[in-house]
Amino acid sequence: MPGEYSWGFDLISSRLWIAFVFLLFGWPGLAQDSAATLHRQFQDPPKQYSITPYWFWNGRITAEESRRQLHAMKAQGVFEATILPWDGMSPRY
Repeated sequence: MPGEYSWGFDLISSRLWIAFVFLLFGWPGLAQDSAATLHRQFQDPPKQYSITPYWFWNGRITAEESRRQLHAMKAQGVFEATILPWDGMSPRY
């Protein structure tokens, strides 16, 4: 019967909306804790969420300059990089 199908759909639809609202806004009080935690993580993100810049190597590469650049990256919160050797690099890659 059409009424039964419609009622079943409305019941499911209502439950989905209620679930969606709880997922979106969370339980009362929990959202504030989550927001505070998220704010702290943005202020001092874990190392695994560090940016990963492309580090182009060209020209003469020395251990001293590489160390200087690594220390500068670490001081800015960068804990990994993707090295891309470029044309004209010395020593040759």
